[in-house]
Amino acid sequence: DLYNLMGRNSLLLLAIIICFGVLGSAYRKNKKAEETYEVILKEHFSPSLTYAYSSEIGYHLKAKKPLTNFEPVYNTSLKTACSMYEDFFLKETILLEIFRALSKDPVDKLPATFDARASGRLGLLLQAFRYMIALYVPENKVPKEDQSKISACSPLYKRYLSIVTKVTNDYYSWPKEDRAFYRSVSFRPVHFEKLTFVFNKVKEAMSKTKYADATKDLFLHQNKFRKLYGALFSRGMNIFYEDWLRGGFYNPNKTENVHNHEINTKFLARGSALLPGLELMAHLQPEESSTSHVQLVIDITNTSHLVQYSGANFSANATYGYTMSERPDNEFLLSNLGYTFDSNPFDFVEYSLKNSLPGFGANIRELIKSIKCWEEGITADDAIKEKELFFRIKPDVVPNTRLLNYIRLMQLQRSKANKTAGELLSAFRNTTMFSPDNEVRSLSTYYSFFKFHTAKSKNSLASLRAKLDKFIGEKQISLSQPEGKINHKEVQSLSHKINSLKVPIGMLELEYKHMKAILLKLGALAYVKLEKEYEKYDQHIIS
Repeated sequence: DLYNLMGRNSLLLLAIIICFGVLGSAYRKNKKAEETYEVILKEHFSPSLTYAYSSEIGYHLKAKKPLTNFEPVYNTSLKTACSMYEDFFLKETILLEIFRALSKDPVDKLPATFDARASGRLGLLLQAFRYMIALYVPENKVPKEDQSKISACSPLYKRYLSIVTKVTNDYYSWPKEDRAFYRSVSFRPVHFEKLTFVFNKVKEAMSKTKYADATKDLFLHQNKFRKLYGALFSRGMNIFYEDWLRGGFYNPNKTENVHNHEINTKFLARGSALLPGLELMAHLQPEESSTSHVQLVIDITNTSHLVQYSGANFSANATYGYTMSERPDNEFLLSNLGYTFDSNPFDFVEYSLKNSLPGFGANIRELIKSIKCWEEGITADDAIKEKELFFRIKPDVVPNTRLLNYIRLMQLQRSKANKTAGELLSAFRNTTMFSPDNEVRSLSTYYSFFKFHTAKSKNSLASLRAKLDKFIGEKQISLSQPEGKINHKEVQSLSHKINSLKVPIGMLELEYKHMKAILLKLGALAYVKLEKEYEKYDQHIIS
């Protein structure tokens, strides 16, 4: 039956909890960061902006006077970011070790072919090592011919790299204990958990080279590497190699640049970099309507500079920023910013089902393109190839038509329908069902599926709520201490735990809301459709 088609970790839940107030965050002030931001603001930002601080969202920008839509607010050269696209010190050696760490098979050299879609994570790892070299490898310990490859970062940018990880609060910046707690309560940990393994692989390789002494200090700072990776993951700006080339920073046809150009083209088509001060832009949580999203408006075409424009009108003293995701759910917010919101209109629950479409009869497979039975984002041909199909559930959308269509097709296959695809499709278009019998079984299976999961989740919800109440109480006690005696690390750790619990609790609550909606709507839907179209079905069958 349907339950037996599901994978071992079939219940994939992603939720977003957004409200009028931020929950449980605990950013800390940092004097060194403030001094650096003063300089960065003067150098890169419009005088119409200044920075501010709050314990809920940390350092952020505010408008000193009204800003109009498309007004220039930020300007910097792409070269400022010390990009991995440069031929920096030990670049190819580190890239090879990253490949070795990520590959299941032995790797002796950089691969001849590479799927460009995988360049994102590769780029984050390499860029983080690029920054580590700028911070921790002394010029006087490397050969003279390589010293320029280290000193390419300006003193101000190195100063910026030293403070940016002190003010971000993404998942990778959390203490080990907090990350472990998140993984223990999350229904779907989606983070890259091999950072330590990759770091140690590169460290081991370097210890066997002539650069062991030069890179010794770098490998004393594993936590900094993790935080730089996290800052790139959460607040980095996507920069494509073609943008870098368009900036005219070097001629790829020059003899000394040809090899580096080949590496960038093959492995690093897409990268990310930290541009000074962009992490000050706050996340602006929208209403459910996509028209309320504030866009990040940038221009990096035909110029070596990145110019950002105001994506909306901002009044004086308003928090300045943009909407950081098309669907800013709490899983996204927690991973990138370290906080969540209540009553997030973008909440959803996601389930995965083992894909049975490839085993359907030819007549039923022909229906797949006409009767969509998978979530948006992939084609019908790809849907047939996937090992699992994912369905997103919202309580105000009952039933999820695509999931119900999938179940309808399953029931057709199970009943060994011998009608042609044309006959089946004609019936469906006329009545939105294949047959009364198929519809009864499909609606019943849809209902049973959620009844099974809500019952399964009941104990989990009670347990998580008890933990949440405990941590909220502990945080309130910690914050009630006299000024100067508050343990900020303890408060921040409690905040991480509170927000980690808010996500799965929100997911489970959504599941229950969907179940209530099913009880009301599916019963009426089954009765109205079947009574109207097939009067021969008696009340007993309909119920």
